[in-house]
Amino acid sequence: MKKTMTMIKAFLRENFRSFESTFWSVFFPIVLFFILVSVFGNLSTSASIELKLGVIVQEKLEAFGKIFEDILKNISNEGPFNLKYYDDFEKAQKDLIVGNQDVFLVIPKGVNASLSSAFLFKTLKIEDVALEIYYVAERQTSVIAAEILAQIFDEVNIEIQRRSNRNFKEIKITDTQVKNQNQSTFSYKDYIFPGIVLMTILSVSLFNQNIGLAYNKERGTNKKLYTTPIKPLQYFSSFLITMLVIILISLVLLYVFAIFVYKVNASNILSSKFILSILLSMITLLSFGMMLTSIFKKTSTIVVTGQIMNQVLMFLGGLYFPVFDAPWAIRWIVYLLPTTYLGELLRWCIGYKISNIPFQHLLIVPMGWILFSIVIFSVNFKKVMGYE
Repeated sequence: MKKTMTMIKAFLRENFRSFESTFWSVFFPIVLFFILVSVFGNLSTSASIELKLGVIVQEKLEAFGKIFEDILKNISNEGPFNLKYYDDFEKAQKDLIVGNQDVFLVIPKGVNASLSSAFLFKTLKIEDVALEIYYVAERQTSVIAAEILAQIFDEVNIEIQRRSNRNFKEIKITDTQVKNQNQSTFSYKDYIFPGIVLMTILSVSLFNQNIGLAYNKERGTNKKLYTTPIKPLQYFSSFLITMLVIILISLVLLYVFAIFVYKVNASNILSSKFILSILLSMITLLSFGMMLTSIFKKTSTIVVTGQIMNQVLMFLGGLYFPVFDAPWAIRWIVYLLPTTYLGELLRWCIGYKISNIPFQHLLIVPMGWILFSIVIFSVNFKKVMGYE
C-alpha cells in the first residue's frame, strides 16, 4: 500500500508539473463551459417563430360553430400557430408537458347549438361554450402562447356582442395551468453540463492516461521500475488511480464553478443517480482509452488517434448539441459511440430526454463497451506495460 501511495504521488506531481496537462484536463472544461453558456445560454429565452397548438374538438363544427374552424385555419395559415388535432385528452396533455406542444385548446360539445342561439335568438349559455386553454405555467413560451390564443378568441366575443343585444354574455375562456411534473424549464447551462462532464473525463482518458502509459513505456521508465519490487499490475493500478484522482479534481472545480457562478440546478447534478452515471462514464471512457493504447505502439500514433477520437466522441456523441437528426450515413456512427449513450443517460438524470433511445440501452451499450475494451486491453496488457 505504501508503494502504491508513493507512486500515485509521483504520477500526480508529473501530471501537474506539465502546464498542458493541467490546463487541458483541469481548467479547459471550465473555460469551455463559460464560453458555451455565454454564447448559447440565451437560447432558452429566445422567442419561438412558430408556436405549437394542440386542438381537441369534441363535436364536429357546423353552422355557426364553423367560426372556430375558420379562426383555427387563419391562425394556422397566417401564423403564429402550427396546429395539431388530438382525439385523446391525455395524449394532448402529455405532449404539452414534455414540450411537444406549447398550448392546447379544447372546444367542447354543444358549441354549435350555443353559438347558433347567440346569433339567431340573441341568447348564449355560458356553460355550453366554456373553451379551455391549457398551458404550462413554468414555461415562458407556453404562457405567451396561451395569452395570444386567449386574445384571438376574444375577437369572437366582440363579433357575437356586435350581432347580439345588450344582454349578451361573452364566451367563457378557461385558462388551466398544467403542472409540469416531468421536465423543468429548459436551461442551456443545465443541458450542457453533462456534456462538459464527459469532455472532462475524455480529456484524461484519451490524453493524460494514453500518452502517459505510452510515453513511460517508450522512454523505458516501466522497465526501470520493474527492476524494483514494483510489479506491472501494481504500477498499472497506481497509474489508474492517479487518473481517477485527476478526474475528480477537475469535476470538483467544474461543480463549484457551475453551481456558484452559473447557478446550475444543484439538486439535479448532485443527485445519486447523476453521480452514479458519472461513475459509469468514468469506467467506460477510461476503459475505451486503455483499449486504444493497447492497439497502437508509438506515442505519436496514440496522440494523433486520441485527437481524432476526441473530436468524434465529442461532436458525434452529441455532447454539446443534439445529433440524432444527422443523415443516416453519419447517424450509424452516432449510435455506435459510447458518449452518445452516456450523454443521454446524464441528461435523463436531470430531466432532459433528447432521443428515443430506451433507458435500458443507455446502460447496456456503455457496459458492452466496458467489457469489450477490457478484453482487448487484457490481451495486450504485457505489450502496454512494456514487459513482454
